[in-house]
Amino acid sequence: MDIPGYCTLCRSRCGTLNEIVDGRLLSVKPLSGHPTGAALCAKGRAAPELVGSPRRLTKPMRRTHARTDADAGWETITWDEALAEIAAKLGAIRAAQGAESVAFAVTTPSGTPMIDSFEWVERFVRCFGSPNLIYAVEVCGWHKDYAHALTFGRGIGAPDYEQADVIVLWGHNPARTWLAQATRIADAKRRGAQVVVIDPKPDGSGQEANLWLRIRPGADGALALGAIRHLILTEGYGASFVKRWTNAPMLVNLETQRLLTEYDVWQNGRKDVYVVALADGSLSPYDTRQAMPATLNPCLRARLRVQAHGGTHYPCATVFELLAEQISSYTVERVAELTWMAPENIRRFNSLFSGSPRLAYHSWTGVGQHTNATMTDRAIATLYALTGACDRAGGNIWTVSPPTNSVNDYGLLAPAQQAKALGLEELPLGPPCHGWITARDFCNAAIDARPYRVAALMSFGTNFVVSQGNSARNLRALQALDFHVHVDMFMNPTAQNADIVLPANMPWEREALKIGFEITQSACELVQFRPRMLAPHGQARADYDIAFELAKRMGMADQFFGGDVHTGWNHQLKPLGVTVEELRAAPEGMRFPQPFRYEKYAAEHLDTEAPGFTTPSRRVEIYSELLLDHGQPALPCFVEPAQAPAENKSNERYPLVLTTAKSGWFVHSAYRHIASLRRKSPDPGVEIGTGLAHKKSVATGDWINVNTPAGSALLRARINPALDDRVVIAEFGWWEDCPALGRAGSPPSGPLSSNINAALDDKEHDPVSGSVPLRASVCNIERAQEQNRGLWSGERSFS
Repeated sequence: MDIPGYCTLCRSRCGTLNEIVDGRLLSVKPLSGHPTGAALCAKGRAAPELVGSPRRLTKPMRRTHARTDADAGWETITWDEALAEIAAKLGAIRAAQGAESVAFAVTTPSGTPMIDSFEWVERFVRCFGSPNLIYAVEVCGWHKDYAHALTFGRGIGAPDYEQADVIVLWGHNPARTWLAQATRIADAKRRGAQVVVIDPKPDGSGQEANLWLRIRPGADGALALGAIRHLILTEGYGASFVKRWTNAPMLVNLETQRLLTEYDVWQNGRKDVYVVALADGSLSPYDTRQAMPATLNPCLRARLRVQAHGGTHYPCATVFELLAEQISSYTVERVAELTWMAPENIRRFNSLFSGSPRLAYHSWTGVGQHTNATMTDRAIATLYALTGACDRAGGNIWTVSPPTNSVNDYGLLAPAQQAKALGLEELPLGPPCHGWITARDFCNAAIDARPYRVAALMSFGTNFVVSQGNSARNLRALQALDFHVHVDMFMNPTAQNADIVLPANMPWEREALKIGFEITQSACELVQFRPRMLAPHGQARADYDIAFELAKRMGMADQFFGGDVHTGWNHQLKPLGVTVEELRAAPEGMRFPQPFRYEKYAAEHLDTEAPGFTTPSRRVEIYSELLLDHGQPALPCFVEPAQAPAENKSNERYPLVLTTAKSGWFVHSAYRHIASLRRKSPDPGVEIGTGLAHKKSVATGDWINVNTPAGSALLRARINPALDDRVVIAEFGWWEDCPALGRAGSPPSGPLSSNINAALDDKEHDPVSGSVPLRASVCNIERAQEQNRGLWSGERSFS
C-alpha cells in the first residue's frame, strides 16, 4: 500500500509516497504533484532504516546511578510511573522556586521531526509558566526571520525562484539543507536565471552556480556594503521604491541622532509625521500612514541646517546621505581585502544588483552563526531594499497563509513571567523577548545561579552537549540540575545525563497536521493531514502526546482541549471551515486559496491609508531608531567577527580561520549509525586547501587535530583545491559510532573527541541576537601522529 504523506526530517518537508507492506515501511518516494514532492534526499530514503533501527528507544527509563557515573543504571518504568514522577517533580520545583526555575529545550523543527509537535510543546512550556525555552534559534533562523524585521518589519519571505532573473544564495546551501528549494533553483537556472552562491566552499549549490564567491568567513557584511556603495555611485538603485517606501529621504537631526518630525519643526506639529527636504531647500511634512503623494519629490541626498519652531537651528542630513557617507570607503579594493575575494568577482557581483532586476535571495546559518550576524543581516537587507525587488514578481514575496487559530502565542505566558526570561536584560531585541533563551544563559543559571538558579530541564529531542559550543560546560550544566527529563527517538550524550528518558516515536508512527509548505504561495495554501502509517515501535509516543498527557496531570487539561489533540487540531483549523476528518479523506492535502497581490505594502485601503511596513516608521528602515535606542548603530555597518578579524592578533599560534558546516548526509548530530548514510560520509571530516595541506604535510585521509584557544577536535582531512589556504572547514555533529561499518564513535569532548563544538566557545556573541562564533574562529592544525601511525604523506624513495 502506498500512503501519501510528507517527510519531516528537515525544513524541506518533501511530499512523499510511503510504501507500507505487512505493517513495515519498505520505501519512501517523492510524491508527484505535491509542491515539495519533486525529489527526495538520501535521509528521506533511509527512513526504513531509521524506523527499524535497533537503537530506537522503546520504553521509559529511569536513572538509578549518579549522573557522574559512566553507567547510568537505567531501569525500565511504565509510562504511568514516568509521567507521574515528572509531573510531581516539575510541579514541586515550580511551587518552591517559581516556574522560571524549570527550563525547557526543544530541537529545531527546521531539521528534525519536531515540526509535528513544536506548537504543542511550546504551548505546554507557556501554560506551565516558564519563560525559558532553549531553542537555538539565535544560531538558526533568527536573523532571516527576526533580525530582518528590524529593516523590513518581517522576515525575508519566500524567494520567487520561478520568475527571478538573479538568485543569490548567501550563506545558504539548499542542495544540502532544503531540497525543495534546490530543485526550483535548478529549474530556474535551466531557463536562464543567474545563480550566485556566497560561501567559503563551493560544494553543493556552489557547484552549479554561475558565480561562486569564496568569501572569508564572517566578512559578508563588507561585501554587502560594497554593493550598496556601487548602487549609490552608479545610481543603479530602484529610486522610486527607495524614495517612497524606505526612510531614506527622511531627515536626521545630527545632534540627537533622531529622525526629524513635524513636531520638531513646526508649531503644533505631530511626533509621528516625518520631515523630508525638497530640491529648493524647503521642507515638507511626510505622513507615512499614506503612500507618498505623487507630487512630493523629496531629495535623497541632502545636508542642511533646519530651524526648529523655537528658533534653534539643527544640522540635519537625509538617511540616504548618511548611508552614502558611511559606506563610501567600501571600494572594490577594500572589499577584496576584507573578504579575500578577487576584485573582478566583486565587480561582477555588484553589477547584478543594478537596474532593479528580478532578484530573489535566501540567507541562513552561514550568515546567522556569527558574532556580527545582526549587522550583517542589516547590510544585506539594506542592499536588497535598494533594489526595490521585495514583494515583486521574481523577488522575495511575502506569502499569504490560510487563516488559522494559533495555539502557541507568547501571550499565553503572563507578562510578569516574560520579564524573567534568561538573557532578556542583555538581549532585549533578541530571542529572549519571545521566551527563547541561549545555551550560554541556561548554563550560567544552572551552574552559577546567574541571575537565578535553574533547577530542572525537560528537553525534547535536543543534543545540547554536542550541538552547542563549549560542550564541556554544557555537560557541567546538565550535571548541576536537580532533575532532568529527556524525550528522544535515540539515546545521545544529552539523554545520557537525564534522570528520566522517554521514547519518542517516528513520524510514520503518528498522525500530524501541516498547515502550509512555505516555498511558494500555492504551497502555503496547502493543508495536509498525515495519517499514522505504522504501529509505534515498542511503547514510543508522539512528543505532542507527552505534552498533552503531562498537561492533564498538572491541572492544564482545559488549556489542552481536554487532553485531545484532535480537538486541538480542529481548533486550529476552525477559521478554514474544515476538520481533521475531512482532511483525512484527502490524503494529499487540500488547498485553501488566499487573496494575493504583489507589493502588498502599497495596497491602499478605502480610507487611503497604505499598509506600508510593520516598522515604527511604516517604511523600510535603513535607519533604525529602535537599534539606536538599544545602543546599536542605526545604520548598517560592518563589524569584524569577534574571534577571527581580518587582522588576527592570535596569528602566531592560531593563524587559520576555522568555520564549520553541517553534513548533508545527516540531520545535525543524529543518524550517523545508519549504514546507508554513513557509507556516504564514513568519518568526521575537515576540509583544507591544497597549499595548506602541503605546508602541514597532510594528505587526504590523514587524521588531524584542529586546535583552537578553547580546545581541540580530531577529524579526518579532505583536500579541497577550491578552498582558501587560510580557511579550515570542519563538520559538526560527530560523536556516534556505526558498528555495521566498523566505525567507532568519540566522546563529546576531550582529546579524542571529533565534536568540533568541543573546540568552540561563546565568550563573544552578537550583541542583539546572542549568536555565537560557530562560523568564524581561529585555529591551527597538525597531523595526529598516533592515529596516523604507519601512514605518511608526500613521496618517499624505496630504492
